[in-house]
Amino acid sequence: MKKSIITIIYISICILTVNAQSLKTYSGPYSVSNSTFRSGNSTYTYYMDGGKEIKKGNFSFDVKSSNYAGSISIKISGKYDDNLKTGLWTYTINVVSKQTSNTTMILKANYSEGLPDGLWKFSLIGGNNTVTSNVSATFDKGTIIGDFIYKAKDNISLWNYTAKLNEQGYFISYSSKENQNSNLGEYHKGILITGEYTKVKIDEIVNTLAKIANQPDALKDYKYVIKEKSYIPGDTYDYFFNFMYLFDDISGDVNYVKTDYQNNVEYKFIGFKYREIDTQKTLTDYYNDKVKYADKYFNDKDYDRATRYYEEALKYKKIAYAENKIKEIENIIEQEYQGLVKQADDNFNNYKFTEAKPFYEKAKKIKDDNNYSQNRIYLINDMKNDGDKYYKLANELSQKNQLDSAIHYYKVVDYFYPNNPSVLNSLGWTYLVNKQFNEALTIFEKAKSVTKTNDKTYMYILGNLAHSYLLTDNTEKAKKIYYDNRKKQVGDKLWEDMVVSDFNTFIDLGIKNEFYYEIAKKLKRKKELKQVD
Repeated sequence: MKKSIITIIYISICILTVNAQSLKTYSGPYSVSNSTFRSGNSTYTYYMDGGKEIKKGNFSFDVKSSNYAGSISIKISGKYDDNLKTGLWTYTINVVSKQTSNTTMILKANYSEGLPDGLWKFSLIGGNNTVTSNVSATFDKGTIIGDFIYKAKDNISLWNYTAKLNEQGYFISYSSKENQNSNLGEYHKGILITGEYTKVKIDEIVNTLAKIANQPDALKDYKYVIKEKSYIPGDTYDYFFNFMYLFDDISGDVNYVKTDYQNNVEYKFIGFKYREIDTQKTLTDYYNDKVKYADKYFNDKDYDRATRYYEEALKYKKIAYAENKIKEIENIIEQEYQGLVKQADDNFNNYKFTEAKPFYEKAKKIKDDNNYSQNRIYLINDMKNDGDKYYKLANELSQKNQLDSAIHYYKVVDYFYPNNPSVLNSLGWTYLVNKQFNEALTIFEKAKSVTKTNDKTYMYILGNLAHSYLLTDNTEKAKKIYYDNRKKQVGDKLWEDMVVSDFNTFIDLGIKNEFYYEIAKKLKRKKELKQVD
């Protein structure tokens, strides 16, 4: 029962297949895009598959055109099997000229599944029905094998060319003759035997390459390379293959692509084959070339380029020399970098920012330091360009009693904006309340020398200078300033009130001095002075 069902299904499939591929015949105008002939007449059989026309069976095409110079007729006949050329195809071109002799070109070409397969013959017949050239070759699925024969003659010369090829399409030998001039060539393993490449030498190279073929790096480090090539000898290119350019638009070949005759026909089938021995640079050669440049740049202290060339050399060969040179460069760069950063940091920490900046810039160029140098450069530029921001920051830190940080930013502002009375006064006062009396004295002596007497800050600076003298045991200098400026106005206070108010601030901060009481009494402000335990 099962066998009967299978038989019925099989028969049904066959019937459907036959119906699907029922052949139709077309006969009528047929257009192609070839510039030599565009429209002719064609007769062929086909079937439809998914709305697409599939040629199958006999095909013929013919076209004829004429002008003042003469006429040309083209005939093509052959068979298709599912849109691929199969069996014998014949291409004929007849040229009738009113000025020169007539010419007929005939190509008989056998195909299988769209590939040249079997005997191909080409003839060019000139005037008076004489054969002026002919070519024959046998293909095996796109590869020329066996004998290739080319003969041609004109009124002056006679050419003969014969080549023998093996089953893979490689040359075995060839002979060529033009009139009395002859030339012979013998190939061994597809390679032309010459004075340099004897059979023994060819065997040596081929065998060595075969042994290391599975080691690509080793293959590159071997002196010889065998290149596979295709070749069409002499004028046969014109008389045998370029003839096909006329028929590019007759589809069904899988052996060549659409081409422009003037730019040469490019065939995909292998055709003639031979091997060529070539020497090329080995991995060691490439390594040595790169190291040569690397050493030059190293000696020139161009370490960036030297490193790049040593690294490129290591792509070809992992040799300790290049690796060690890279490490040496890294050590040199690290030492140079550390030296530059140290100089930069020393200047930076000593408030010599302009002097520090070039060292950071040099350090940044020779090493990627996670933006350390660049961040310092940004900070220096920002401090220089926005003094108000850092002055306000210093004031805020001072009010929060973060005196060391406040002093730092006052010094930053003083560096970029020197001799500013307000900045100097703020810095000196912060030194005082931070019990850095000698530093305060230095600042206030400078401030007094650069501040005009009519400046609103001058009297504050003068008072703070007196405090600095008092707290550094320059008592007589302090008293002179305190007493010489009595009854003067300092902002909204009298001089005496400002002085005693500052004494009370010092007392709160634990800054003691035995002369507070004496000076306050002399200024008639002893009652306003806080008692010291």
